[in-house]
Amino acid sequence: MRLHRMEITAFGPFAGHEVVDFERLNRAGVFLLNGETGSGKTSVLDAICFALYGTGPTAAAKGGRKAQHSDHADPHTGPRVDVEFSAGGRRWHVSRTPAWREPSSRAASGWTERHATVLLRESVEGQWVERGYRPDDVGQQIHHAIGLAREQFTQVMMLPQGRFARFLQAGSKEREELLETLFGTDVYAGIQDELKARADHAKQQLRDAGAEAQRTEELLERFRARLLAAVEELPARAQDEVEGTPAASWAPREQAVDETGPSDGPAQWTDPTGETPSATGNEDDGRGPEDARDVTARWADLAGAGGALVDAVDRARQRAAEEFTVAQRRAAGLEAARERLDHFDSLTRRREKLSEEHERAQDAARTLQEHDAAHQLQDVVQASRTATREETEAAQRVSDLRTELAPQSPPGRSGR
Repeated sequence: MRLHRMEITAFGPFAGHEVVDFERLNRAGVFLLNGETGSGKTSVLDAICFALYGTGPTAAAKGGRKAQHSDHADPHTGPRVDVEFSAGGRRWHVSRTPAWREPSSRAASGWTERHATVLLRESVEGQWVERGYRPDDVGQQIHHAIGLAREQFTQVMMLPQGRFARFLQAGSKEREELLETLFGTDVYAGIQDELKARADHAKQQLRDAGAEAQRTEELLERFRARLLAAVEELPARAQDEVEGTPAASWAPREQAVDETGPSDGPAQWTDPTGETPSATGNEDDGRGPEDARDVTARWADLAGAGGALVDAVDRARQRAAEEFTVAQRRAAGLEAARERLDHFDSLTRRREKLSEEHERAQDAARTLQEHDAAHQLQDVVQASRTATREETEAAQRVSDLRTELAPQSPPGRSGR
């Protein structure tokens, strides 16, 4: 932002119409408002802030709107401040009047209330174009053009008396917010928040993946144990199934029949006791061969089922091995992600440390600038005093010379 021109009428201590040409002062780069106490230095800053934001940092504190109308001005002359400034490559002109009371002979109270007014214009191709006259609308446009609210403007662009030390002693959080607004670092804060959110999301994914891998490993271990137990129990269960069959004793007889082959006469079956059953023997002996064949068939079925189970176990082992390999690869990827996150955390901590060091450097630079400014001001004051003293001495010497060079009156003539 750069000020170009300001006109003050009946505002604060200025009774008449005052013009401040900032263009002439801007050529010097840096200029100083110098004057005795009560000469109106703060009122100039107050007028600038009032023109931009509708209220000043000090005038409102000394009586509100009534204090903005000069007590020394003609009561019929309304207060007004015009400021011409440029910001963001655009040139603006704002004219603002506060609410004030004008004497009236027709009003019962003797006063006529005048409402506050504002007019904002922009220079477009050398012509002033009206941009707004409503206080809210004008306030938003000026805020957008300058980029600062009134409170921030009074802290950054101008500091009223007694508040400079308060700004320097403010907490780091308050100054950080102010400097972020001033230098537009909110985009970096947004990037930092986005990176932090992504890091938190990645960490959560890593934790979920670790938990899932742990659950998968536990399931595989339980499945492997159950399969191994089933394989180990298979022969015993098959043997128990065979031994538990009522016709188990007929297995040797079936083998004997198979070895001797068919005969013309009735088959002679030998009991384990060595006796040959008679035709009128136990009816169960007639079912012996069939029961033996059933047992053999069941044994074959059990053997086939056992082979299928073994194949299933092998396939399960192979699948478990493949899934374990996949889990190992995922674990390796998760470990790499964890290392990247650790590296990111390290960079974040380093960035925060650099930010703190940068802030300390800025504080030191500001302190040094203030110290240099104080010395420069002291030098200016000393030079002014020296110039004043030399001027006084020169004036005294001129007075002395005039006294010495003054023509002497001629001596009186004696009478004849």
